[in-house]
Formats: sequence, structure tokens, C-alpha cells
Amino acid sequence: MIQDYLTILFSCLVLVSCSAEESDPVDPGNSPGQVEQLQRPKKANNKVVAHRGGAMEKKCPDNSLEALNYAIELGCYASEIDAYITKDNQVIVAHADSGDKVNGFYPWEATYAEITAAGKLANGETIPKLEDYLERVLEAGTIMLWIDIKTIASLPQSEGNEYSSICAERASEIVRKMKANHFVEFIVGRSDVLKRTINASKGDWFCGYMNADMSPSSFQQNGFNWANFSISSIFYNNGEIKGNYTINDYVKSGIRVSVYNVDSDDNRSWYISNMDKLHAITTNYPKILLETIGSN
Repeated sequence: MIQDYLTILFSCLVLVSCSAEESDPVDPGNSPGQVEQLQRPKKANNKVVAHRGGAMEKKCPDNSLEALNYAIELGCYASEIDAYITKDNQVIVAHADSGDKVNGFYPWEATYAEITAAGKLANGETIPKLEDYLERVLEAGTIMLWIDIKTIASLPQSEGNEYSSICAERASEIVRKMKANHFVEFIVGRSDVLKRTINASKGDWFCGYMNADMSPSSFQQNGFNWANFSISSIFYNNGEIKGNYTINDYVKSGIRVSVYNVDSDDNRSWYISNMDKLHAITTNYPKILLETIGSN
């Protein structure tokens, strides 16, 4: 009888131990109720972000999978992409023309099928969806994806903001569905869109704001914690000090700072010398920037 009891007790302990080991999440992804283990990228040894995958340097279409693969091969910290919402609720990776059109369509007024039927990229690729990019990023396991939710300037601001916000919210759904929470960061150009983007992120990834006119204290007051700035507006650009605030002003206020696009020799030298204060540096020439960092 005692032997039978001990056998049953031992079996129960084994089952409890196995159950705990299998269900214990390595990382909950910060979302309430989310318990599945989420993949994380391998930690990069640099802070270089390839603008549109470094397409300019690679001489391939920007926002193409070929460009993404180039950034992956270089070992960049991240690759930046541009995102729009379509009429049928797809998130496409593309850079619209100056009139906000992709293949002759306003993305939000056309279906994905209509947009892709109107033409391919110069390298023969079909305009990719966000899912195509995330699939490749997860497969590589080494690179972050910076999703630039594009500002729509051809519409009244409130209407344009609505489409951009819908894009951010749909992109967030796709990221979660693909369990890519730790592989993305979003950047936005308007505060109303950013607030909805932050809400959609649920704290699972960083969301940056591109507005060099906002002071460090205003960033704090609005609950924004990442400033992503063009060097044409602030800090330093080819020998000229720009803007009203320094990198230190933001960093001391607890704001992470990144800059774009650092492409000239002079700018590369200055921003590399300030690398320790920066979260990342975006460039159209990631290979050259990586080589310059390596030679210093």
C-alpha cells in the first residue's frame, strides 16, 4: 500500500515538474496574457540602421527584399522600411512618390492586387507586404526592422493621420500574429499618429517621434521616449550646428536619440564620435559607415 502511494506521489511530482517547465515562458512579450516564448534577435555589435535596406548603396530598389538581404548580409543592427495601408487592409512596404502614390495609386484607395498588378520593382520583385519582410527578418534572426509609418501629406492632416494610424494599428496586429514583437520598432512623424501607435504597441516595442522642434521636456510631458531626428534639422550637418538642443539635452531627459541620414564623410566622423550617446545611426551607405566605425 505504501509502495503504491509513493509511486503515485512520484508520478504526480514528475507531471507537475514537466508541466511547469513546458509552460514557463522565457519571455512573455510584456503583453497581458501572452505566455508563449518569443524569439529575440541576436545582439548586434553596431548601431547602424540601413535606410530602406541600404538600397542606394546596393543599387537596387528601395524597400525591396533584395535591399533587406543586403542589410542582413552586412550585419546591420536594423533595416528601415516605409509602410502604407491599402484599401483591403494590407500593409505594404513601399516608398510613395511625392504625391503619396505607389504604382499610380493612393495606397489607401486601392487593393494590394490592384497596386501590384500595375507594376513590379525594377529588380522584378512584387511590392512586398509587411509579412514578407517579417518572415525574412525572423528567418535571419539577426536584424531589427524599423517600420516608418509614413505621413500622408496629400490629404487634410486629420484624414491623413487616420490612414497612418490605421496602418500602425494593422502593422501591430501583424507583428503580434507573427510573434515578431522583439524584432520591430516603429517611427512616426505626427504626434496624433504616434499616440495611437504607442497604444497599439502595448509597450512591447519602442515607438519613435520625428519632430526636432519638440523640446526634451515636451517629449517627457507627452510620454514620448524616443527621438529620431534628421540631421538636416538638428545637432550637426557638414560643419553646421543645427537646432536648439543637443544630443545630451535629450539623453539627460531620459530620451533615446537616433539620427538620419548620416551619409557624408564629415557627418560620419562627427556622429561616430558621439556614438556612445546615440541609440542608432541611419544611413544610405551602411557598408561604408560600418567600415568607418571599424577603422576608428
